[in-house]
Amino acid sequence: MREHILKADPKNEFWTPERVYVLELSNSEADREVSIARIRVEPGVTTQMHRLNGIIERYVIQQGEGDMEVGDEPSTAVEEGDVVLVPAGVQQRITNTGDEDLVILCVCTPPFFPEAYESLEPPAEASDEDEASDEDEVSDEDEVSDEHEPSDEDEDSDEESNPSQSRGRKKSV
Repeated sequence: MREHILKADPKNEFWTPERVYVLELSNSEADREVSIARIRVEPGVTTQMHRLNGIIERYVIQQGEGDMEVGDEPSTAVEEGDVVLVPAGVQQRITNTGDEDLVILCVCTPPFFPEAYESLEPPAEASDEDEASDEDEVSDEDEVSDEHEPSDEDEDSDEESNPSQSRGRKKSV
């Protein structure tokens, strides 16, 4: 590993179909052992049920409160300072139960890569209206949930200023 100081740029935060905002802090050739991201979950939001195949995750709750589901264990309340260990290949999701953003530092070993992510939620049912507008299809990278209204930061970001998004990265939570 080479010595580096990696500067976080909040303008590079991006929205994912998992229903979270992601700011990649470290996921590069400079450190092939780990990836680190800041995850932000808005109040009332539950992330997708999913698993990461071959990747162990550690969540450090930095702000807010939530209910964490890991594997077959009952949902457990989490708050600032708690650390959640998620073994590779185990289903998980988190719900923000507070009135402020739930902010999580996500540490993955080995580093996160999009192909490891597996959604465990059934695909959304297509409505008659959706089927009628096939010519307006959106690619997976551009897809945004109906629940999400882009902020000014979302509109200002583009592929050039957000290489994580342009690579189609999805950080897991």
